[in-house]
Amino acid sequence: MANFYGQYVGFGAGGVAAGWIYQGETAAYYAAGYGSGYSDRVDKWVFASDSPTADVADSDVANAGHACGNTELYGWLGSGYNTGARQTAIQKFVFATEADMTTVADCDTSRAAASGANDTTHGYIIGGQAPSYTDKLERYAFASE
Repeated sequence: MANFYGQYVGFGAGGVAAGWIYQGETAAYYAAGYGSGYSDRVDKWVFASDSPTADVADSDVANAGHACGNTELYGWLGSGYNTGARQTAIQKFVFATEADMTTVADCDTSRAAASGANDTTHGYIIGGQAPSYTDKLERYAFASE
């Protein structure tokens, strides 16, 4: 994206975002959530198929309202809630093995309904309810867990 002066803003050479992490070329994953109860499912949806999602793994903590992030190799969940109790767990999912998620760290603040974001080295848990609304931002390093 060029600004008014023709310089690239926030992009590497050739206008491609530096360090961009693609969300998936062949499949997408959906982890935990709330349906007819709090879920610990990790579902996979294959783009080339019209079939419904398949349960390929379980999250370590059944919850909903969590913040998400991803790297090229892993999916991440942070915080969330289960039956009204806010969670602190940061969980990691390995795309290649599709093994169950594991809790690798904890947030400083238990909260629900937070937003998630990431860059190439860190995940971020933004805002949410803890128990009232908060503007707190927490950062966790992918390399150190």
